[in-house]
Amino acid sequence: MNEKTSLVVVLRTEAVEILCQALKGSDGLLSRLERLEESGVSLRSIFENALRLARSSSESDESGKIHAIKKRQKMTIAAGLHSIVAQGSQVYACGFEPCGKTQKQPEMLTAPFETGDDIISVSAGWCCTVVATRRGRVYAGGLVENEEVNSSSKWSLRPLSNLNRIHLVAAGARHALALDTNGQAWSWGCEDDGRLGRFGSGLLPARVKIDNVLRAMSAGACHSLFVSKDGQLYATGFGGNGRLGLGNEENQLLPTLVPLIGFNVCAVAAGKYHSLVLCDRGTKLFAFGDNAYGQLGLGHDNEQLLPAQIFGLPKSQCIKQIAAGAAHSLILLEDSDIWGFGNNDVGQLGLQTPSSDDENTLGEEGQPSFDQISSLENDDENTIFLDDFEEDEETSLSDDESMNQEFWIPVRLDPLCGLNAVQIAAGSDAVDDRGHTLVLTADGTVVSCGSQNNGQCGRGLAIPGAVAFPPDHMVLPDSFVFHTSPSHLV
Repeated sequence: MNEKTSLVVVLRTEAVEILCQALKGSDGLLSRLERLEESGVSLRSIFENALRLARSSSESDESGKIHAIKKRQKMTIAAGLHSIVAQGSQVYACGFEPCGKTQKQPEMLTAPFETGDDIISVSAGWCCTVVATRRGRVYAGGLVENEEVNSSSKWSLRPLSNLNRIHLVAAGARHALALDTNGQAWSWGCEDDGRLGRFGSGLLPARVKIDNVLRAMSAGACHSLFVSKDGQLYATGFGGNGRLGLGNEENQLLPTLVPLIGFNVCAVAAGKYHSLVLCDRGTKLFAFGDNAYGQLGLGHDNEQLLPAQIFGLPKSQCIKQIAAGAAHSLILLEDSDIWGFGNNDVGQLGLQTPSSDDENTLGEEGQPSFDQISSLENDDENTIFLDDFEEDEETSLSDDESMNQEFWIPVRLDPLCGLNAVQIAAGSDAVDDRGHTLVLTADGTVVSCGSQNNGQCGRGLAIPGAVAFPPDHMVLPDSFVFHTSPSHLV
């Protein structure tokens, strides 16, 4: 054995010993790895991913491109027609009229927040922004048809004085929802179609009467979803395309129980015209509503009037969060991988489009240069079908497949994996079915991709890349990062 070989043996032995000590010293890690191995997950892939993340973190620290935040405050993201990033008591927004004007670069929204009253929930609706703070106060701005909010003011976001003890907010096209610590929901804004879930004026927030304690909710364009503490789902509002999951397309003026017998609902995500429902502690996912782009992940493009279960996601991973946009859906797994399905015509799934060579940038007057994409036909050559893969098979897309415009089954979004994602958000568009995606990573980086026609990605590219907001804490990398009304598993 020569000297070089001996050195390698010593280094390998030392590395094994160090890893062994780390495994034994980490609370619960060894048992988690054993369960994953029993489920058929390759431990080699886990260690390879961990090694890649460690190297990436080390390189970022050395280059100084990602700045660590001392005593990091809670961050949260949201996407509608615009994008929002909130940290502490600061709110940054970009895109179509977050509070009455379009912002094509991230700017801070002003609000009379009290010192130390940090933001815990934020939602980006259609031309409106709503936030809730740790002390239970709600601030809103933009088009939500509230006499307080629409009053002229030096503030971008104004307080809603008749809402207290709020811990969760959601905003739709022209309506907003709030959930208080007693499990009661409140709504205000546009009264059309029953989206408020109550009768009476929408000028001021009023209680949505549901005979159950609520734990979660989500607002679509014209519909609202509520989840009770005992795992039941209620839907109200516009019923087109079956987005309420009630077996028909009728509007509901009051919250109506959705037939999900035998399943315990834990989270919901209401998109523009479709809905996602997470059940049984993140192990089962259902969808219903519009499906023109395969955004329900069911292997076809027919609308779904009743909840239908989605298959094809890794069985060994529970779902941590779901998000629904204009016509695409996102899934965040507990290992931080991101899966998705639906429309990808402008790269909102983070995958290259048929006409893209990674140069989708803002055109004149901030309009995206996607004319060549619009001219493509939505034919079979640009679609991934359910028959292309076996059920529950972990799919690795080829270069040609990753350039498709539509994905009708769940696919792993490789460019968005390996980021150590902690939150996801899916945005919409008011005039078409394009959208965008935001990803918040554990180190505080915000990655965006997709439609950029109003600056909602916070930068000039449709390919996945880091966004320079909050500007005090992040620097736009030289190249895009490989590896922004969300709904969390509660």
